[in-house]
Amino acid sequence: MQAEEGDVYIEKISFKTKDDKDTVVQVYFRHGSYENFQGEGMDSADWGPPVYSGIPGRTSDGMRETVLDEVLTIPKGQVASIYFVGKKEFMYEEGEKEFATAYDTRDFKIFTGHSTKKGFEKKLKDADFVGDITYYTYRVATKVTSTPSLSPSSSKLPTLPPNDDSTSPSMLPSNRPILISI
Repeated sequence: MQAEEGDVYIEKISFKTKDDKDTVVQVYFRHGSYENFQGEGMDSADWGPPVYSGIPGRTSDGMRETVLDEVLTIPKGQVASIYFVGKKEFMYEEGEKEFATAYDTRDFKIFTGHSTKKGFEKKLKDADFVGDITYYTYRVATKVTSTPSLSPSSSKLPTLPPNDDSTSPSMLPSNRPILISI
């Protein structure tokens, strides 16, 4: 994942498993692309301890939900890698090419990764994430560049452009979680 518009803070990650049975899942997180890790992400020592380890809860739409032990932060412009390990198979879409952009939400990009039969073992095929990410982001409000003026012949008050978070200062930053289904 790469944060684009601002820092991205991830609170929960949901995904589908092959069946609906409970199973222990570990979620690993590390800044940087696993392509640059020793063994291209296949060495568990490179990842450190999991940021989540347990039996994920269930969502109303049949997914499994990991509420992370701590909020994960990806600074604006930076890349981070996330790795799911479990005894049950995770559902994914077959990817076109590892490290290619699979999704772009404008807040962040998700790149094609890979699947393995078991954690930290041989790569099987390119895989695109299928699930939900609950996150929030802090964006710097941009300065309004147009200056309204009062014409001498007009008695109306000046008006500003519509309040659009992308062009007008507002109540940012907002820490309202956003759920993205991808």
